[in-house]
Amino acid sequence: MDLSSIIHRSRSEMAFSPEEGRFVFRLRARSGDLAEVFLLYGDTAYPAPKVRMERAKMERSFATSLYDYFEADVMTSCVRIVYAFEIHSMDGRIVYYYGEGFHSALSEERNDLFKYPYRFRSPFEVPPKWLSEAVFYNIFPDSFIADGVEPSLLRGAHHGGSLKAIAKSLDYILSLGCNALYLNPIFKATSYHRYDTEDYLSIDPSFGSEDDFRLLVKEAHRRGMHVILDGVFNHCGPSFFAFLDVLEKQEASSCRDWFYELSFPISYPPKKGERPSYATFGYEAHMPKLDLDSPPVRAYFLKVLRKWVGEEGIDGFRMDTADECSPAFWRFFEEEMKKINPEAAMIAETWQNPRPMLLEEGFDGAMDYDFRRSLIAFLLGGTSNAFYEATAYLFNRIPSPYLGGMLSLLSTHDVPRLLTVLGNSRERMELAFLLQFAYPGPINLLYGDERGFTGLREDEYRRAMEWEGEPCFKELLRSLSALRKAHPSIRKGRFVLLHKEDGGLFAFKREMEGDSLAVYVNASSQERPIDPIEGRKALMKGYGGGRLAPLGYLLIEP
Repeated sequence: MDLSSIIHRSRSEMAFSPEEGRFVFRLRARSGDLAEVFLLYGDTAYPAPKVRMERAKMERSFATSLYDYFEADVMTSCVRIVYAFEIHSMDGRIVYYYGEGFHSALSEERNDLFKYPYRFRSPFEVPPKWLSEAVFYNIFPDSFIADGVEPSLLRGAHHGGSLKAIAKSLDYILSLGCNALYLNPIFKATSYHRYDTEDYLSIDPSFGSEDDFRLLVKEAHRRGMHVILDGVFNHCGPSFFAFLDVLEKQEASSCRDWFYELSFPISYPPKKGERPSYATFGYEAHMPKLDLDSPPVRAYFLKVLRKWVGEEGIDGFRMDTADECSPAFWRFFEEEMKKINPEAAMIAETWQNPRPMLLEEGFDGAMDYDFRRSLIAFLLGGTSNAFYEATAYLFNRIPSPYLGGMLSLLSTHDVPRLLTVLGNSRERMELAFLLQFAYPGPINLLYGDERGFTGLREDEYRRAMEWEGEPCFKELLRSLSALRKAHPSIRKGRFVLLHKEDGGLFAFKREMEGDSLAVYVNASSQERPIDPIEGRKALMKGYGGGRLAPLGYLLIEP
């Protein structure tokens, strides 16, 4: 038994309380090393010298080539818990794991054990219910044009997209099965992408007026849709009033504390070949980095929050470059936002594991680039064994309630279109959509993906919206959205493996009490035999006679 491979962290993604009276504990060990694991737990405040311990068998939730994951989901009236793990090896050896160490017996001293110190009355900060059910239509505003709406020719416009074009297209967006909008930046800025904000309190004139925005939000809400905006708070643009004040007054500026690493004299743009004399996003001189812990900066963004969430009624923000911003600021901002609207959502842009942003910084969810990377590897010749291992990581990296906030994405305005990455194979793109909808978390559908948009370079994957003909993936997206709505197990159920291999056939079930859905996908280039479980065939392609065609799929409602 390899003790060095056994991991548990208290008060983390491995020990959490999703609701009053319920606790979840996890443990990870080397694959195939342990016969079984038991959770021993009791009331920290038990009124006797020795705590009376309960015993619960931990289920092996995932078994990969590297690790086995064990989980116990227990109900108890305790609010303070001491606990330990009783670990049985394959050769019959028993050890106890507690207090960050391994022991031959369970200590009778309660303070030696792992602790869940207190289960507070305040609810676990789970994502808003609407977020876990959201299918977002993600729009890059400059690119979103529509028939009958004159493209904008104002400053910075490339394609001339507008808020009026978006509002006119709401019924089309609904027809795809989408029930929410995620708009990339619309605040006044200089560049066409609007990530160099000039005024966070104004709509960029190239997209329309505040009245246009109010009408869009009103019409979206009337249709039962939610609306979130891109918040670019890590940095501003060179024409932001505070940066202009620093350029004009230099060291005498009252805004000098708004920015990081000012080295006077400050000039913009910097001379050719010289780095900026102030901190920036990356090395982009036109994006000075803001100090979000500065009191006047916080006061400014509090006004921004009150305007857009409080007055204009948006349903939250996706926060750009969130992992480069002050964690203390995010905690402050989230608390203030929930005061205005407890159901407003805050989603982080991060390209890595979002654990600290969810557990410590107040975010409801994050963009799930981990899922995209794993999916691409599988659909471009990877094995279902490897995709299953990636799945185990996805499900265990954060507490399970936060899975409902992980924004599942295939394409974004920052990466090549997935259809291009998949070699322009529409069959593989269908599998990508299917797996995206079958995994937990809100869906992110980038405008045009439903029409088979391609693009490897920025000017290609941010191309203007086109309207000729019917979207080639429309019926599939409608069907998947309907299945996702009908099956809560997809959003919050367990993942149960049905089949994996060194090839491309993959099968699993999402299940919870009273509901389940089984999924079979063949990502290989060869027909494969399958023995599906009994049930209604909800959606299929290439299945017949117990065989699944190359790039075929089968969804069954047991």
